[in-house]
Amino acid sequence: MDVEKIFAFVRSEALRLELYPSSYAVGNDIANGSGEIIFNFRDGKWLIYISERGKETDFAYFDDAYSAIKYFFMRNLIDHENRIFPKIQFKDFPE
Repeated sequence: MDVEKIFAFVRSEALRLELYPSSYAVGNDIANGSGEIIFNFRDGKWLIYISERGKETDFAYFDDAYSAIKYFFMRNLIDHENRIFPKIQFKDFPE
């Protein structure tokens, strides 16, 4: 599993879905601490969490990237876009 390829996939889908750049961060991207939803990989687990004012909260842990990606986009779109969850194009998902 190439973590950086998965991070690149998430970034490209976020751009395609026109997410607000200030609403999320992926991997080691710098979060500004204003409530972004973070997609990351630590200690063998995929994590989705909120970063606000230097604190990380509301963690969700996943064993597989596929489930983490679906959850990340669901959370981001519901929390920040308030629109119907679009279909993620997994045809380019790195194996």
